[in-house]
Amino acid sequence: LQRAPVASRIWGHAVPGAFVTVALLQTLITTNASEHDGSWLLELPPFEAQAAVTLSVSSLEERVDVSVDFGDVFLCSGQSNMWWPRAMTGSDSTDPAPPGLAPIRAYHRTNGWGAPDEQFSAVCWHAALEIAARDNVTVGLLAESHGGTSITCWSAPEDLETCSFHDDEHPSECYNDKIM
Repeated sequence: LQRAPVASRIWGHAVPGAFVTVALLQTLITTNASEHDGSWLLELPPFEAQAAVTLSVSSLEERVDVSVDFGDVFLCSGQSNMWWPRAMTGSDSTDPAPPGLAPIRAYHRTNGWGAPDEQFSAVCWHAALEIAARDNVTVGLLAESHGGTSITCWSAPEDLETCSFHDDEHPSECYNDKIM
């Protein structure tokens, strides 16, 4: 989860209308699941960087405990240069993080959070190595990259307006679909 000064949002599903309690360190937050579909969303207060913190979510008679880290979370998105996998960059790019370095975690669509594999973005990986070494915090990475897309596809609509750029058939398409 993102460390302070940013507040992190967490969400889940419970029995529609059920009371949901989240416990983290000395903080207890409650909310109600939606009457419609049981979804819930809440914002945690900002927490300083730390690792292996137990987050507990309970509702009715069910409780789930997970270990979370607070560090820096980055969305690595863009064109083919961001897509370039670690496996195609050289042998040192597929090595694990050096011992003693803060953890680097990548989000994989199929199995959630884990170590970045050889197909993970090399650009994102190398940036994370530098950040983890410099700041000594866990680094979380989410990669969403597609080769052959124009830069305007990845740009926020308000940024394109600031630049007075109107020369693309699909401005902000990837930004709206993949980032927001």
